[in-house]
Amino acid sequence: MEFRRTRMQKLLLWSGLILLLSVASAQERERAVVSSSAMARLQTTLKQGLFLTRARIGDQEFGPFLLDTGASRLVLDAGVAQQLKLPVVGESEDRNTGRKLKLGLLNAIEVGPVMLENTPVAVLDLSPMARSFGETPAGILGTPFFAGAIVEFDYENRTVACFDPRNYRLAQGRWQALSFSGNRPAVLARLEGNVEGLFILDTGAGITVSLFPDFAREHGLTDRGVIKTRTVRVEGEVEELEGRLEWFELAGHRFERPIVFFRTPKNPDARFPEGVAGLIGQDFLREFKVVFNYPESQIAFLHR
Repeated sequence: MEFRRTRMQKLLLWSGLILLLSVASAQERERAVVSSSAMARLQTTLKQGLFLTRARIGDQEFGPFLLDTGASRLVLDAGVAQQLKLPVVGESEDRNTGRKLKLGLLNAIEVGPVMLENTPVAVLDLSPMARSFGETPAGILGTPFFAGAIVEFDYENRTVACFDPRNYRLAQGRWQALSFSGNRPAVLARLEGNVEGLFILDTGAGITVSLFPDFAREHGLTDRGVIKTRTVRVEGEVEELEGRLEWFELAGHRFERPIVFFRTPKNPDARFPEGVAGLIGQDFLREFKVVFNYPESQIAFLHR
């Protein structure tokens, strides 16, 4: 019996070592590099208040790509993936909808000074987004794009810039803690009744704030005059309720009587992150210069 236990322990030890080596190897293969010599500012356009840019894959340039902190992964439109003859290397489950996603692997994708190497991408049909943008996006730049850089969203000057974290210094203001929910950035905010909640920051959402069902129900926020509306998301049109709050406060700035949205759980595949009150979109974020510092889990809201 003693021999069998020792042998089993050795097998478990070797299995653990192999797993650790595999994870380390995968981490070495997938990486983000920020060039300090390249121009920090991205070439961007604004549509519906959202920032779009272009990306180079191999010897081809594609666009537009949506700069989206609300996306937990990189996404490539199915048409672009077909054009690139991108091989499918696996499947994954979308955390928000539960849908199965096809996964591809990009050897390299370059966006301004940011180079992502050996990056997994989800392949999706993004044509439903054409209703908002007038064209089908080539892709969505989510968490992997932001993970290795400091990214400034300057809504007043309509610019986005990316910096190497090792060389960046905040010119004004101060950092505050940045949390993450499913790899998406989140901060605490307050609203009428001094209710506090954790909100995902979504630069890819052209709204003020969208409150999730459990949070809105817990605090009686839908017991008011609301109307039905529909918003366009990656998964297509989503039904929401539209109403008003007395006030909403983010990073010391109070929005008085804002129009807000209430998500409804009618889609059976919809999944709302536990412990998250909702998400904040660009209609609130544009009041600031927002500096995302994923590498150090920090964020700065610089007032105009």
